[in-house]
Amino acid sequence: MTSPILILGPMASEIDALTAALSEPQPVTLGGYGGTAGLLDGVPVVTVRCLIGMVHAAAATALAAVRFQPRCVIIQGTCGAHDPTLHRGDLVIGSSMIETGSYYAPHRDAGAGSDWFAYTFPGVQIPADGGSERARRLPSDPALVKLAEALPYEHGVKRTGTIGSGDVWNRELDVIDRLHREHGSLCEEMEGFAVAQVCRMLGVPMLNVRVVGNSEWYPDEDELDESVGVWCQEFCRRLAAAIDRSFGNEKKQ
Repeated sequence: MTSPILILGPMASEIDALTAALSEPQPVTLGGYGGTAGLLDGVPVVTVRCLIGMVHAAAATALAAVRFQPRCVIIQGTCGAHDPTLHRGDLVIGSSMIETGSYYAPHRDAGAGSDWFAYTFPGVQIPADGGSERARRLPSDPALVKLAEALPYEHGVKRTGTIGSGDVWNRELDVIDRLHREHGSLCEEMEGFAVAQVCRMLGVPMLNVRVVGNSEWYPDEDELDESVGVWCQEFCRRLAAAIDRSFGNEKKQ
């Protein structure tokens, strides 16, 4: 049986265009998550709306990966810019993901207020050799990154780098600036690191692709524009074809 490409999108605006493009569509249910199996320009693909957030992304990825044994996983959708040179419509290829939602806050006495800049990021537990280790950064598959870098994108600039990921929506520019300067994040979203965790555990290559939907750096771009999600889906449609040409029906190792 041909191994499909699994493509995830959190919101309807981030997955429906790909699902609508499938031929021979077959609805699938993965726990509480809806998906569709079919052919995307002749390439076997499963699309899943994973919903927003790290738990949803991890659960949907695990359920779909175990059931369909995909050759690779693509998590894609919108993001908020951290790098002030990025604007709405620009595309980010995530060579790695950092976890931004788990932190250690040092003790402060009652009435002393809060100081986010004193927080540290110890990373999260991931399985390792029957036990566990802590990781703050997980990579995308380098071969998939290289394929994505080679594809054209017409709606803005295309950058490769680190994507911040966590159950947070940062709108404070000082916080955004710290994450960008100290940790190298180009943008942020709420699913990618969780997908990377699950794919690491299951031995499935993955890639995170995001289109900038808003930037707090610019007053006219600070609200999320969901409509740009279709541009990311268009890019991932071409990416699926490129993966199929490059790796055929084999599961990418």
